[in-house]
Amino acid sequence: MLLRPRSVAEEHLYMDLHPCPCGQREWRTLHHSLEDRLGDLTAVFAGDCPQCKQPRRFEFLLPHTPEYPDGAFGGPAPSTIIDPGQYLRASDDFARVPASASVVPPGERAAAAQRLEQAIACLDEVLKFLPADSDELPKDRLFTADGKQAFLAEPGRFRRLRLEARRGAYERLLAQYRG
Repeated sequence: MLLRPRSVAEEHLYMDLHPCPCGQREWRTLHHSLEDRLGDLTAVFAGDCPQCKQPRRFEFLLPHTPEYPDGAFGGPAPSTIIDPGQYLRASDDFARVPASASVVPPGERAAAAQRLEQAIACLDEVLKFLPADSDELPKDRLFTADGKQAFLAEPGRFRRLRLEARRGAYERLLAQYRG
């Protein structure tokens, strides 16, 4: 199936969010190529799972827009390939850094800051799925099993106030890592 990401960053996050059926997330050999499909460039990522040796393949229609600034995954419209539940879980994963920059060696702070920037960008993506006039995420905005499961497990985490509060906390922590 040909996927339509908004950016290269979204392509890579999509692949990270879709491990091999055996559970393996890492790729030993990943080959990247560009193919012309009736005038549209398609990015193809293919390789074998290092655990079960099964072939894996992802095909993305190259976005016609330039890269978005500050590590953003896309423009003002929400994603059509990663749903808000997946973005929230990705934010949680990226935000796994110590709660104080002072306990992190100076040489490792830049990597932690980059993870926090990605966590914030993922929260920004979740917020794009909320209607402008509502604090709550409509259930029909979730289109993956993982996203629906995340929502059902804790629907309150998808409320605008909680998302904005978390974003603010990550911004404050990011300032420590940058400082």
